[in-house]
Amino acid sequence: ATRWVPRLIVALADLLDLPIFTIDVTGAFAKGLNWEELSELTGETLRKVQFELTRPEDVALIRQIKGFEDFNPAYEVLDMIKAIYGLKDAPRAWRMRLHQIMVEAGLNQLRHERELYVMHEALLKQPKALEDRTALRGTLEVGPALSLAATAHVDDLKCIGNEKHSTAMISIIEKAVGKVTLQKDNFEHCGIKHESSEQSIIMHQNHYAAQLRPIEETLLGNHADQVEVSTFNVELITLFMSLLGGLAWLVLTRLDICIYVQCMQRHAQAPRVEDIKKLNRLLRWVQKRPAGIVYLKELRRKLRNAKFRITAVSDSAFRSLEDNTTGLALRGFVILLTAVCLDHPGGDSIILDYGTKKHKRVNRSTFAAELNAAVDTLDVAIMVQYVLEEVFCPMHSPPEIMQKIYSEAKMRFPLELIIDAKAVFDSITVKDYSSPAESTLVNHLHSVREQLRDGRICRLWWIDTRDMVADGMNKGGLPRDPILSLCEKGQWMLNEKAIASSVGPASV
Repeated sequence: ATRWVPRLIVALADLLDLPIFTIDVTGAFAKGLNWEELSELTGETLRKVQFELTRPEDVALIRQIKGFEDFNPAYEVLDMIKAIYGLKDAPRAWRMRLHQIMVEAGLNQLRHERELYVMHEALLKQPKALEDRTALRGTLEVGPALSLAATAHVDDLKCIGNEKHSTAMISIIEKAVGKVTLQKDNFEHCGIKHESSEQSIIMHQNHYAAQLRPIEETLLGNHADQVEVSTFNVELITLFMSLLGGLAWLVLTRLDICIYVQCMQRHAQAPRVEDIKKLNRLLRWVQKRPAGIVYLKELRRKLRNAKFRITAVSDSAFRSLEDNTTGLALRGFVILLTAVCLDHPGGDSIILDYGTKKHKRVNRSTFAAELNAAVDTLDVAIMVQYVLEEVFCPMHSPPEIMQKIYSEAKMRFPLELIIDAKAVFDSITVKDYSSPAESTLVNHLHSVREQLRDGRICRLWWIDTRDMVADGMNKGGLPRDPILSLCEKGQWMLNEKAIASSVGPASV
């Protein structure tokens, strides 16, 4: 599944008070579709795969099977019935079989997140018409009741659901693939610990971080910081890549280290002495300051009757190069589900997605970097908006209906954008529009203005840089406290005054 969806599962478990559990299918690849079934479903040519037995002990074992007593490896091979371990077909054959099982269990695959399956109870309150959605907007409890949700990662499923439907689903899965391993409340899924208590559900990888070991700095000798390690010890490159890979895995639950990992990845192929030292320093910080993402049940009780928005927080860092024709730019973003407050952004928030990325477009100024970052962040947030629409309003999942409610700004959870670039904010919200100096930015600027005008962005906020939580996603020199507070307390508190857009509908 997309990396943010497992976090969505935990957020839904917390907000909707549904039990969370994981299912592990043993020997999944051996339980996938066979070649005939695969060919029939895909329309592809029927594959035939054979393999040899070369070890005497394997031959002896085969000859114990009835009908294979005279098996001779000199001129006989074994014909495979289905794709199993070692074949590129195996993951696909299992995935297609799993899809069949999930559909048989009554779950529906989402259009905008193919690895997420959901089941709903009958409608609790049927809206009178598609146009009449006032009661639905921003709420969690009006509409179809989500009774079951599952996200798949190969043979591991992370699920939430009430007892009745969970038991039925597990029964159907076991009927198809045999006994599965079931763990509830406290478990490890895809290397991430999930710990449930009366107060919260916590996702963390602190157990994995504790196992990482620093690179022995005595191997660096007395070489200067700028010297590439390949010039005196090639093995250090392998050690650097290994430790960097371990720290990169932690980004799934550690917002606070995203920028440092991204910075180190720039030097992955040719690390220098100083890069080894910086990577060790980062590991010491991670181990000294355990962290994770906390979903507080107190927050659920506090927000039971609240209305929610999807809040897209965008920021960018830009540094021009010596020739002044281009620059180095990074963008950081955080996608939150926040309780609506018309006076200021932030407040009680639930983390859905985040990241530190390189820009996909060329940037020649801070203005360009901030605008392009906002456009890219909106792309991510809109996809989150579509997935949540399918989760909470399954009757809107057909493409033509989804397109209609999006174009008319009637999505279940309105979308707001937060930036700290005043020049970009003014260019978007100003009544008398003037084109930017860079012609490549015109279309992007028009796009955001149009979305704000039509209400697809319900509100655009400008906030002070000192309050920008995404600032720490692309600048390593800033304190980690705002990010850690958001992760551990579910709160993003602003100290300075924010300015809201005057264009487009501002309320839910």
